[in-house]
Amino acid sequence: MNIVHIVIGRPKPETANGVLQSVYYLSVNQGAYGHKVDILSLRKKIKEDSIQIARNVNVHFFERHKLRFFIDKYVTKYLEDHADSIDIVHFHSAYHPEYWTISRILKKLNISYVISPRGSYQKIANKRNFILKKIYKALFEISIIKNAEKIHALNSYEAVNMHEYGVPNSQIVIIPNGVDIEKINNIKQNISKAHSDEFVLVYCGRIDAYYKGLDVLVRAMKTLTNRGLKTKIHLRLVGPDWKNGKKDIEKLVNELGLQQNVTFYGAKYGLEKYELYSTSAAFILPSRTEGMPTSVLDAMAFGLPCILTPETNIDPKIMENGGCIFVKLSTESLADTIEKAMSDKYALQLIGLKGQEWVKKHYNYPEVASQHISVYKNLSEIKAL
Repeated sequence: MNIVHIVIGRPKPETANGVLQSVYYLSVNQGAYGHKVDILSLRKKIKEDSIQIARNVNVHFFERHKLRFFIDKYVTKYLEDHADSIDIVHFHSAYHPEYWTISRILKKLNISYVISPRGSYQKIANKRNFILKKIYKALFEISIIKNAEKIHALNSYEAVNMHEYGVPNSQIVIIPNGVDIEKINNIKQNISKAHSDEFVLVYCGRIDAYYKGLDVLVRAMKTLTNRGLKTKIHLRLVGPDWKNGKKDIEKLVNELGLQQNVTFYGAKYGLEKYELYSTSAAFILPSRTEGMPTSVLDAMAFGLPCILTPETNIDPKIMENGGCIFVKLSTESLADTIEKAMSDKYALQLIGLKGQEWVKKHYNYPEVASQHISVYKNLSEIKAL
């Protein structure tokens, strides 16, 4: 098949942007099956026209217009020149005006497309800029959905939110995110696990105070220090700043006197990140909303026990099978759950092992890529009738 992915930004194997990381691995694994994969990357600044990132996989860069309903003329030219050979176009994320413009071109050229909103249709995600999003939805997003062949949900919870948003159930297909198991196994072999007297929690992702729930997490740390655990617990915040979120969290840390209990590491990738994982007791993500975070699957695949809010959209079956801990997003609930985890490290390690086993079985990227390809092929067969 000839597959075209469209995304805002540059897909990378290591990035705090889960959408760009997902597009990278999905494309590489689809290419490994022998399909021709092209990624149209819309960016503010471009330094090259195109690059090959893997066998059968090329990224083509196009400048993103300041007036976002306008698109680079070369995007139109690319689609027109390849209209006869493109089997499917796959949009990633939502609420991008460029996608509305491109969807109209695809309809004109009779090219089928699917959409992966990746959490963009979640209720809480739509609370920010509510009025603008409501207007945009009515004028543009609904028409993009209407002309799509399928809307991709990462799990059943997102599918329910999609339906409530206005997507017909018949249009929804559920396929999870994946993780590169082989890469993690190879890196882990070169890391020796070090012992720490402290109970170290690690968070990895954008330093986004609100959406990632870091404001509540830091307050939970204060509650734990008030319970006499100041010298026994530490929180690592790993990831790049996001819209001055780091400044907000640093201010809160200073106000609460937690400078000795919270450390900011900035963005860490590859070996540096996994070395931090190897000396951590558990991974924590107390998000208010997510699509399906690759950071959690990554941590589970490494073997880290994960403490998560249900809003992370991780499959409840993992928790039901003892592979992670779900916690309500509140200061007291987080503090109670963390303190309980500290009290039984053997049980915590068992959770890590069960989570790792589940991810290896259900979220390996070659299988995820295969599921997407099956959807594409089915759509192509229907179109050919």
